[in-house]
Amino acid sequence: MNPYSKLFLILGLLAAMMAIFIAVIGFMAGSTPPIMTYSMASIAVISFCLSYLHPVFNKKDERRKWIQQRGMAYTSIAVFIYLSLFMLGVQFEWILFSTVEVLAMITFLAISTLYLSFVVLAKVY
Repeated sequence: MNPYSKLFLILGLLAAMMAIFIAVIGFMAGSTPPIMTYSMASIAVISFCLSYLHPVFNKKDERRKWIQQRGMAYTSIAVFIYLSLFMLGVQFEWILFSTVEVLAMITFLAISTLYLSFVVLAKVY
């Protein structure tokens, strides 16, 4: 494991611990997790994925470019599905979150989907 992969892994662990801590504090207060929880969880997902992807993305070759293009395509489809589900949930009042919370959730899902699709594509191809 190269030093950058270790650094990304350590940063991911720190961000994950912070996200869990913030979420637990929010639940103990009897409310939904604060909006900052989603951004910290996004940073944790990015860091964990980059710890795996650093050797792949360090090289500038066709495989890296293909993984990035295909990952963006899959993510755009997934974001469309997320938006559709959130719109249905708001329309039928299944989702009772504020607009800012819903946007934070969609952003977290989009970022997570992008980087996790990179990892899956790098592992498969």
